[in-house]
Amino acid sequence: ARQRAVAALIGCDIHPLHNVSVLDRLRGLGHDEPVILAWIGHWIGEGLQAVEQLIAEDGFCLGASPGLADI
Repeated sequence: ARQRAVAALIGCDIHPLHNVSVLDRLRGLGHDEPVILAWIGHWIGEGLQAVEQLIAEDGFCLGASPGLADI
């Protein structure tokens, strides 16, 4: 379950915010680059904090030992 939660956070909450279409939409709404970067940084940071909370117990992304996701 934790593996799916980590994958969902990255695939659904973090990654889509840095897609070209999202960036273009923000630019189209008149936001300049510093504002866009601050907005994206905030929400990606929120997502990464959630991932960190999920993996805090074992210290690695998907278990008690490092794997590909930890690289």
